Amino acid sequence: MFSFNKRVVLGVEVGNEAIDLVRVSSTDTRFRGAGVRRIPIPTGIRPGSDEFVALLGDSITSICGRGALPEIWTTIRTPDVDVGPVLIPRVSSSKVSDTVYWTIKKEKKFDEKNYVFDIRPWGVVKDEGVNKLEVLTAMGRRDRVAELDDWFRRAGFRLAGVTTISAAMQNFYARGLAPETDGLAGLIHVSNEFSAIAIFEGSRLMFSRTIKSGVDSMAETLQQRLTSNGGGLTTNLDEVRTVLLDRFEGRPANEEAFGAGLPDEELFDIITPALLRLARQADRTLEYYFNNFKQRCSVLHLSGELFSSDRVCEYMAAQLGLPAVPVRVLPESARLGEDVREGRLAFNAAAALAMSESGQTINLLVNHEQRAKIRFWQRINDAVSVAGLVLALIVGGLFGWQKIDENAKKAELDKLNVRYAQIDPKVTRKDLSTIAASIVKDHGRLRQLSEQYEALAVLAELARYTPPGIRFLNISIDQQVMSEAQAEGVVTKSSAAPVGVVVLDGVVLLSGEDYNTTLSRFLIKLESSPIFEKYQILSSEVTELSPEGEVLHFILHVSLV
Repeated sequence: MFSFNKRVVLGVEVGNEAIDLVRVSSTDTRFRGAGVRRIPIPTGIRPGSDEFVALLGDSITSICGRGALPEIWTTIRTPDVDVGPVLIPRVSSSKVSDTVYWTIKKEKKFDEKNYVFDIRPWGVVKDEGVNKLEVLTAMGRRDRVAELDDWFRRAGFRLAGVTTISAAMQNFYARGLAPETDGLAGLIHVSNEFSAIAIFEGSRLMFSRTIKSGVDSMAETLQQRLTSNGGGLTTNLDEVRTVLLDRFEGRPANEEAFGAGLPDEELFDIITPALLRLARQADRTLEYYFNNFKQRCSVLHLSGELFSSDRVCEYMAAQLGLPAVPVRVLPESARLGEDVREGRLAFNAAAALAMSESGQTINLLVNHEQRAKIRFWQRINDAVSVAGLVLALIVGGLFGWQKIDENAKKAELDKLNVRYAQIDPKVTRKDLSTIAASIVKDHGRLRQLSEQYEALAVLAELARYTPPGIRFLNISIDQQVMSEAQAEGVVTKSSAAPVGVVVLDGVVLLSGEDYNTTLSRFLIKLESSPIFEKYQILSSEVTELSPEGEVLHFILHVSLV
């Protein structure tokens, strides 16, 4: 019911050329114990192929270890994602979801069969003097989210969340790790395949736009120039990108790589048109926000390996007329391994994903509707646990009361014996029969109480011995004949008389150990109970149960003493 375990969160950014991974404990706010790794994707391996899935699984295992169950987050990398806040009238919490849905449906035409959306209420704001509720919304393609989930499942791991790069970077701002600024901050995150432009006000994401231009656009420009100057020689885009980023990062370049000998000035001149297109798209985004919301950004935050180059940062600042600051999500306290060639800016996306938290970060995989169902069942489970505890206390009190009552009757019997010894003449046989009948009547009442509270005793014992990984769907008590040959558990005696049998219908939830191990531990504990005698497993099979997912469903008969 209550958990104090720290979470291990793994951010996985899957690109076309590499998989970036950052692993961190939820309590490690400064990333001192973080694991950072980049796994190149060999040429020819297509995303979603069996080879790719195997590489993904091996990459996660290499950073988390075998048997680990990290909370894994990744990003949806499509240009048609939509993230931003909406204002709705103040309504009750139960009506927020529907109100947001119809607001978005009216403003943006989309087919809910093809898109999934998530919301995160922020709070009440003033809009032209009227109090309204501000809600962050995100929308992405349903098939793309399902595809990402399928990749990780095939790799042997379960995704905890799928979010957007802008929503992931909001984790960085929400933790107060971003550079302090007065007013709005415009974030430009550039990856190899695409770029995201977002506007933040403090920790709040105010606007986001995704564009197709990225490092590859600059690498393609450089590739075309090198090919035309090389007399028809062909170059690999990955090699050209590596030459470009090595130069920007200040890493030693492979002298044999085509284009590695270009002077810095000439290389920058070649990619300037692609940089200019990126700057213009960012400028149009900032102008659009100003025209609609009458607010301008006061600073640029630059994210991605491209901005390891001071000259690129200065160029973007000059084109947009704003001071520019490269932001590194991985703090200096995070140690990079010796095998990591890239700088901290290269891991911004994966590190921001590692800061994700269910209910706080936009999640297109487990959205607000699914989280509400999970919370409902958690409340049910908590209520059952509390009820079990209360029942255990009640049953314990009843047993104690019965013991006190029994002792009182024994004391009363002792007094009667003393009085009987003083009687002269002694009582007759008829008198003894009368006294015996009275005692039998009293013992019959005790037996009735025992049968009356049998169900409470069973629930108390189950609450005592049931581990957290087991949930019961149904519990009933029946009468039947259970022979020694039927029982798989402890056998103490053979009797053909009907006995009380507890029928347990339950499931074993997915945890750190095998299903059968968890069930065996439970059965071993039942053997030590004073009210259970022997058990019989009628069925056990692995099945799917919403919302827990894969579980081991079992039906068990346990006879009462």
